[in-house]
Amino acid sequence: MTTMAAAGCPGGLYVAASIEHGTSSLGLANSITAPPAQGKDAIVKLDDTTGQGDGMRIADVHCV
Repeated sequence: MTTMAAAGCPGGLYVAASIEHGTSSLGLANSITAPPAQGKDAIVKLDDTTGQGDGMRIADVHCV
């Protein structure tokens, strides 16, 4: 993820994703990064806590 907000994301970048299995949602994975400056990348690792997902779908991304 790259933030283009003028002030960056001083509270970090919040990312949430639906844990998917086929056409079903099994749960939610989320994380907050360290505060990225404008134009800087933030790498987010989301874990499948169910152990049964076969993919994830981004549900929300915003500065905090």
